[in-house]
Amino acid sequence: MAYGSSDYAIREGMDLIQKEYGQEVDYMRIRAYPFAQEIHDYVASHERVYVVEQDRDAQLASLLKLDLPASQVVKLRNILHYNGLPLDAQTVVEEFAAQEGLTSVAACRLKTWKCTRAPSPHKARSGLVFLGMTRVQTCSKAEGNWFHGHSSTGTKTESHRTSGP
Repeated sequence: MAYGSSDYAIREGMDLIQKEYGQEVDYMRIRAYPFAQEIHDYVASHERVYVVEQDRDAQLASLLKLDLPASQVVKLRNILHYNGLPLDAQTVVEEFAAQEGLTSVAACRLKTWKCTRAPSPHKARSGLVFLGMTRVQTCSKAEGNWFHGHSSTGTKTESHRTSGP
């Protein structure tokens, strides 16, 4: 979730996340306070919700925490930008990837690697007031092969061998 002039950086960041990490994400722009019911519904329908702000004190996230039920507050994560420069898409993408533990698809493309994807445990998309993830993909080295994506239980599905560029 975000508001104001963060909008353009987030929209561009969504495209970069799709291209660099292969992740589907959602976005909701907040336009007014007090918050509408749609914001509550959005947070409830996601596993993780990133609140992107251009201030040090996370004012929007603080207002959301006061307004949302306690069961939904735990879904909120912050992406804060306050170095005096305008927010750019790359900053959003880097912080999002760091918090999700993602590695770029390009970084995983070695000579030979094995790609696996873990199924999403819920039909609800991962929560973001700025972005929504359907699955998390990471790279890890195991048994001499690079695995792209894994579930928390280590179960591997949709396995196929791919050669890099």
